[in-house]
Amino acid sequence: MQFETLSEFLQMDGHGLYVWLAYGVTLGFLLIYPLVLRTRKSKIVAQIQWAKAADNYARDAAEELD
Repeated sequence: MQFETLSEFLQMDGHGLYVWLAYGVTLGFLLIYPLVLRTRKSKIVAQIQWAKAADNYARDAAEELD
């Protein structure tokens, strides 16, 4: 093994902050992005359902006038 102690491994010859920060940002992105996608999907589905209901309402109102 290249590092003798856990402290040396975490410091990685002075590059530890960059390395662990890069891992943390990547992990954070991988955990948060699916939640963002789920939220966007829910909003889009709600918009489609609202538009469909409005269209059905308009169609029913037009049929009543005929």
